Amino acid sequence: MDECMVVAEADALRNFGWWMWSDPTTSNHCNWWRITCNEARHVIGIRLEEHVGDQFRIGINGPIYDQIDTLTKLTHFDLSKKYELTGSIPQKIGSLTKLTYLDLSHSQLSGCIPDQISSLIKLTYLDLSNNLLSSGIPDQIGSPTKLTYLDISADGLTDSIPYQISSLTKVTYFDNFKNQLSSGIPDQIGSLTKLTHLDLCYNQLTGSIPHQIDGLTKLTYLDISNNQLTSSILHQIGTLRELCYLYLSLNHLIDSISSSIGFLIELTSLNLRRNRMNGSIPPEIGYVKDLIYLKLDSNSISGEIPSQLKNLKRLEKLDLSNNSLSGKVPPFIIHYCKCSIYLSNNDHLKSYTPSLRNGGHKISLGVKVSLYFTLVFVNFIILGLVFGCLWKKRKVQPESTATKKNGDFFSIWDFDGKFGFENIVSATKNFDIRYCIGVGGCGNFYRARLRCGKVVAVKIFHGSEIEEPTHLRSFKNEGKLVSYAVGLDWIKRVNIVKNNAHALSYMHHDCTPPIIHWDISSNNILLNSELEGFVSDFGIARLLNPDSSNRTLVTGTYGFIAPGFGVVALETMIGKHPGELITSLSSPLCQDIMLRDELDSRLSLAEDLQVAKDVVFVVFLALKCINSNPKSRPTMQQVSYKLCGNYHFLNHLIMPFLSTN
Repeated sequence: MDECMVVAEADALRNFGWWMWSDPTTSNHCNWWRITCNEARHVIGIRLEEHVGDQFRIGINGPIYDQIDTLTKLTHFDLSKKYELTGSIPQKIGSLTKLTYLDLSHSQLSGCIPDQISSLIKLTYLDLSNNLLSSGIPDQIGSPTKLTYLDISADGLTDSIPYQISSLTKVTYFDNFKNQLSSGIPDQIGSLTKLTHLDLCYNQLTGSIPHQIDGLTKLTYLDISNNQLTSSILHQIGTLRELCYLYLSLNHLIDSISSSIGFLIELTSLNLRRNRMNGSIPPEIGYVKDLIYLKLDSNSISGEIPSQLKNLKRLEKLDLSNNSLSGKVPPFIIHYCKCSIYLSNNDHLKSYTPSLRNGGHKISLGVKVSLYFTLVFVNFIILGLVFGCLWKKRKVQPESTATKKNGDFFSIWDFDGKFGFENIVSATKNFDIRYCIGVGGCGNFYRARLRCGKVVAVKIFHGSEIEEPTHLRSFKNEGKLVSYAVGLDWIKRVNIVKNNAHALSYMHHDCTPPIIHWDISSNNILLNSELEGFVSDFGIARLLNPDSSNRTLVTGTYGFIAPGFGVVALETMIGKHPGELITSLSSPLCQDIMLRDELDSRLSLAEDLQVAKDVVFVVFLALKCINSNPKSRPTMQQVSYKLCGNYHFLNHLIMPFLSTN
């Protein structure tokens, strides 16, 4: 009888047609690619998740046949990232009662989640995300009570979150973003007391945040943004003392920000933008000393900017724009804050006059660096002056007569544009060809030494470009400077990748409409005097109109065309363009590659454990970003969030990359 079952399992696998390349009519099915059998030759594991190069070894297409019910001993079933997998999830999957791990994510599966999932009572891991599923979440989702990981995001699921989820008391990770769920967040969510990650963003959830959320005391990540939630932020939010990321943006939340936010001392990112909140900024927010990102823009917040914000020493971005703030801009923001600050469209906010005319709140001066050449040798580079929202602290200097008369060329507060243009025209002899230092797809670059001694490179758009309204509005203030580059250690390289990711995340997800750069390459990264990275050269960038069709014309720098961020991140770590590495990883003959052998050999391996973790994680994310299937690449918002967090799961991977000295 047992032998008959083994034969039936082998026949079922043959009928799937997924192992035709290995001549399954004559071979032992237990030896087929990614099949695991027990001693009795019963199939207990199918692991066909995508690995680099797998697409050359095995082809998965068509549906999951009903014969799957033959594999009654199966405990591990992984078909993730098989993009040609179609059809519905068969009801007979309920026959696999020994399953503990089921991953059918990133495929083309349609239909509904079968009710028979209730039979999978031993399941601990379930991922059905990124498919084409429809209808609602079945009530039976609460039956596998041993679940610790549940991801049903980006599936197109509708209706509401069933109250039966209260049975999943062991789940630590629950991802349900980017569906079409409506109704409210069920009170029963408070029963999931072991949750560390809860993502319900990009749905149509209504009502209020249930007060039962105060039971989720182990949460480190909470995202309920992009919904239709109303009411206020509950004071119970202060009980979530482990929270590192809190995202409630793009809802209809009202009233003031609860002072209990001050209890979230582990918080690194707080995003409440684009709600209907009023009242003042609670001074208690100054207790959250690990904050890196604070976004409160596009609300109706009033009052003064609290002085307690000066305690946020790690802050990298502060966005208070589009509110009703009043009073003076606090001196500490002008003199000491090194973060990116956005205060525009606060009609009653007064500038801090003594500093503004002496160098406070200036445009950041960025250095445009080809990262490859920076890593190789000290070289002349093009610096970028990006007229925008980034304000930088500068030394206080006495005002010259020319500055008093015509304004500071590098200040948006008192800059005389007419004088600045005349200064440039004079310095370039009316843009004489002798001063032309480069020709781009959208314009020419000219080198000019200004009367103040600064050397700039100015971009003059071609006629066809300057006539296009989007170019004229978005990019007419672009300019560049000339300076020297210096070597970059591992910490600086990691920070440059982070800066790049945060900038792209802001452009893609925080700008309205979103900005698509179209030419992310190492040549278009700016470094300032502190070697902080900035995105530059918006010559072919476009504003994304959500009401129009997507643009498909291929543009950009050869070797960096999408996915550009992943390529640049890899180049930063290995010190050269990663084309050869990418080709090797995609080859069916690819052997195991040690990361330590690929990293830039001009730098010694990291001796510090945290630095080693950072380097490994950057490479890990970069490889995710260059996945051959665009649907499998993370968004820049996801990359940005990940780079701000802790990644304990890498601990077992770090040792090979640490210096042994």
